[in-house]
Amino acid sequence: MMASKAAQVADAITAAINAATWSLDFRAERSYADFDDRLTDLERIKVDVVPKFDPQIELDTRATTGWELAVDVGVRKLFTQSDIDSTSGKIKLTALDQMVQLVEDLAQFLIEDRFTALNSIGAVWMETRIPALYIRDHLREWSQFTGYIRLVFSLHCEVPA
Repeated sequence: MMASKAAQVADAITAAINAATWSLDFRAERSYADFDDRLTDLERIKVDVVPKFDPQIELDTRATTGWELAVDVGVRKLFTQSDIDSTSGKIKLTALDQMVQLVEDLAQFLIEDRFTALNSIGAVWMETRIPALYIRDHLREWSQFTGYIRLVFSLHCEVPA
């Protein structure tokens, strides 16, 4: 059985991220995770590649449909005591700066890689943006960094006869 178009796009993004070299150690995983979940694994950076749950689909012609499919790349890290300033009780800026830089680096990479491997399923990269460089509430409530990037693809598919 062939994987769904959403899964194929997410798999291609996951493979591209994992094939690149990054300043911090992590491995991207395709999932259907929620980025507002609290992490329990200390110090490990978690990168989830998640097809967005509401693709837009419309009829292009009598024989084809057009899809706008978004995929989110979520980046999370639960900070340890060593990342927290003992005087202020706040997360150290150096620890936060590293994670913000990782989100920026991922976004830049996901703009440069045009995912030509997806041409076979008719998927064309349209845009990459950062809806959340970081989520403030997660920092305050859980000492957890959460940020995410959104990629949007256009797909054109034949209507089954």
